[in-house]
Amino acid sequence: MKSLDLTVVVCTYNRSNALQILLDGFNNCDKPTLLTWELLIIDNNSPDNTQDLLNISLLKYPYLRFEKEINQGISYARNRGISEAKGEYLFFMDDDASPSSWFLTSIEAALKKYPDILCFGVKVLSHFPNKPDWFAIEGPYALKGILGIFDLGESERLLNSADPSPLGSGLLIEKELISTFGGFNVKLGVSGGTKYPGRSEDTDLVERLRASGISVYYLPHPLVNHYPDLRRYDLNKLKIMFIGSGLALARLPVNNCKVLFGAPRHLFRSLMEHLFLVCLHSARGNKSASVYHKTRYWLTLGTLIRYMGLDRWLD
Repeated sequence: MKSLDLTVVVCTYNRSNALQILLDGFNNCDKPTLLTWELLIIDNNSPDNTQDLLNISLLKYPYLRFEKEINQGISYARNRGISEAKGEYLFFMDDDASPSSWFLTSIEAALKKYPDILCFGVKVLSHFPNKPDWFAIEGPYALKGILGIFDLGESERLLNSADPSPLGSGLLIEKELISTFGGFNVKLGVSGGTKYPGRSEDTDLVERLRASGISVYYLPHPLVNHYPDLRRYDLNKLKIMFIGSGLALARLPVNNCKVLFGAPRHLFRSLMEHLFLVCLHSARGNKSASVYHKTRYWLTLGTLIRYMGLDRWLD
């Protein structure tokens, strides 16, 4: 029998300022009536003052625990969280996020209302104060894939095949279920020592669940607020991020399409189309559109590189 109902797993690396906001957020949460819970921080070798912050916080927050994972990478850290968690359900949240005040009470209500559902994706909203003009967060040139937004409206419902997968910063799942599926793929996700890390470790896990017939339910009310650091999003870092995402996309098998040099042939056409649109929008002075198509170009390029077996040449 599990000793707790819920473990919130937060993996962190070198973000002590953001982590303090998260800790304050949980301290300000409405207290659930019956739900027993803990906050488990996995420190993935942070070189800043994260350890000092956590040691001090232990004296302030009785629900807090922390462990250190020496293997560098978000998937290693999340898998360590799975093994260390005491809760029957796990909630994964990023270290640059914070819960709504009704976060815990909403989870308590959802687990009571849907006892047969083992996996939920909750609403995640990102906030972008002082963003650069070219960084589009809505409209046709929104930088989808890095915005950290999962918003399917205000109605609870079962996800269908057309719906996107929940984000790793808003995933509520039964611990036994996630253990059955082997946790997060350590070949995916941001990790040290790799210039172009293969991202999408959260998408990969949820896709495996859904492919096996596991129902995933959307919850709009245990809201997670995401506060990304826009200093991570200059063009060079966007290039690294999207090429890495493309490398991860190439994990999918090539089925029912024509292949050229080991890659789906349509990707070559897509690559040239995005390159053309980069030049076109640059000439017209539409920087948001130009940046958007650059990211699509880098994403497609990363996918082609992996399919063609050229990723070993990446520095």
